[in-house]
Amino acid sequence: MSAEILHLDHIGVSVSDLERSLAFYRDLLGMPELERTTTSSGTTLVFLRMGDAGLVELIYRPGNELSRQKAAGPRVGHACLHVNSMDAWLEKLAAHQISLTSGPSEITLPSGKVRLCFFADPDGIPVELYERMHEV
Repeated sequence: MSAEILHLDHIGVSVSDLERSLAFYRDLLGMPELERTTTSSGTTLVFLRMGDAGLVELIYRPGNELSRQKAAGPRVGHACLHVNSMDAWLEKLAAHQISLTSGPSEITLPSGKVRLCFFADPDGIPVELYERMHEV
């Protein structure tokens, strides 16, 4: 199988106050909430529909030092690319000597199981590759 990008899946945004961010993205901008989960580390992930262009993922980590980061400007955490074959992409990244910063790992969201990994672009911006394993 060849390594193909299917589409941009979501933009991850680290937030300092989840309810304030939901009031902005969901209530003011009209992005409906699709799903929400809290990881074993206590991070809350909320996925909002961004028209038919993809999703915005609000990432809330209680107790992090985001307030200090906010002084440097807006914080986009990562860009996520939905891929057809994680294994093909892992081979391609290795062939280009690109090291993973995280993963590959599997997580279960309310909508199903996904496999994901992270690496950095040339400027250090995190890029996530994700493959949907199956729907619930």
